[in-house]
Amino acid sequence: MDKLKTFFYVFRKSISSPEYYKELLETKFAYTVKYYIFLSLILSLIISCVVSIKAIPSSRVGLRIVSEEIKKIYPDDLIINVKDGKWNINKPEPYIIPLPNIPENTLPESDIKNIIVFYKQGTVEDLDNFKTFSLVNETNVLAKDKYSGMRVYPIKDFPNFDIDKSKVNEVIDRMYEYLKYIPFFLPLIIFLGQILFNFLGTKVIYILWIGLVLFLFSFIRKNKLSYLSACRIGIHTMTLPLLFEVILSLAKVNVPIFGWFFLVNVILSLYVLEKIYKKEETLNPKI
Repeated sequence: MDKLKTFFYVFRKSISSPEYYKELLETKFAYTVKYYIFLSLILSLIISCVVSIKAIPSSRVGLRIVSEEIKKIYPDDLIINVKDGKWNINKPEPYIIPLPNIPENTLPESDIKNIIVFYKQGTVEDLDNFKTFSLVNETNVLAKDKYSGMRVYPIKDFPNFDIDKSKVNEVIDRMYEYLKYIPFFLPLIIFLGQILFNFLGTKVIYILWIGLVLFLFSFIRKNKLSYLSACRIGIHTMTLPLLFEVILSLAKVNVPIFGWFFLVNVILSLYVLEKIYKKEETLNPKI
């Protein structure tokens, strides 16, 4: 309970009292580290809870819709047979299976319109010609890959099997029974994502740059401040911009100023540092 009171005391002072920073720099560096970690945990928890309240129900509905749409793309009378490294279908070639009817804003931008094309005379170029993710020719399954460009799976390595509508639906239903629980892990995923990539990633880089700006400012002002102390000031002045960023993000409001977060933090940090110097000059006037 005392630690919580201490945190909110530091939180309030970091936002409202530039004079507090002089007192702050007389404490150990671990004091600031603990504050930043606790602040990161609280803000990440708020973000994950608020986002999940809307995301969990919509994700569950979305998974159900996607699974049903995937079922629809497999034709009722299509039968695929693979035996001894050769395949056959009971349809004329080239036979195209399109992508499921999923809203465009849920998919990444792409010119791909079809999920697979069965065409024994097909070539690598036909992946683009048919605007398909994959193509099955006489001997291989060709599939697009964003890293290597294309992957090749020889049909001779496939076991013997038959596929029809009922078997496809059975597989999709089984997958859905597991996937339907994924939305309940969203709060944890969002929370860890905020901690690892935002607060321990992007924001730490900001802190290092802000520390450099303050260090150079103190050097120019001929009142040198250590780089570590400069970073500490940057961490605490980041409190207010972080609050604004979380509120704006949850309200889905975009600030039309590039790098506004960094700029605001730098301005606040320079303001605090100037206040510290003026206080020192008042207490220790030059004779």
